[in-house]
Amino acid sequence: MRASATSSTRPPPRLTAARRDPAWPLPRGPWKPAASGIFAVLVHGLSNAPLPGVANLGVRPSLDPNDVNRGRVLLETHCLDWPEELGPEGAYGKIIRVELLHKLHDELKYDGLYALTQGIQKDRDDARAWLAAHISLPGGTRI
Repeated sequence: MRASATSSTRPPPRLTAARRDPAWPLPRGPWKPAASGIFAVLVHGLSNAPLPGVANLGVRPSLDPNDVNRGRVLLETHCLDWPEELGPEGAYGKIIRVELLHKLHDELKYDGLYALTQGIQKDRDDARAWLAAHISLPGGTRI
């Protein structure tokens, strides 16, 4: 009689620092997300209905190569329509879920602050246009 892996009473071998199975390679170098860039998003958890937004998922290469971010992956999210009842600091301490809906473009490096500001405004406009054309909120409200 042969034992199968499902009928064995022995626990599977543990992966420790002293023993690494070559079939399970460990990641090397900086972590990279499965997706990156600028996205049209919905933000859940700040109000009863999801809020439309635009988000940057990536390393923020925009201006300064010596940025304090040091190449770490960040998710920076901007809500397009901020609910007045939250006030200017109403999101602090809240746990939110950001739903990436549509990639607008890859991350870009800008030549200066003015170009960055113009790029951010275009991303906001593009996200708003995409969301308005494709998303209805609960109750049939268009974004």
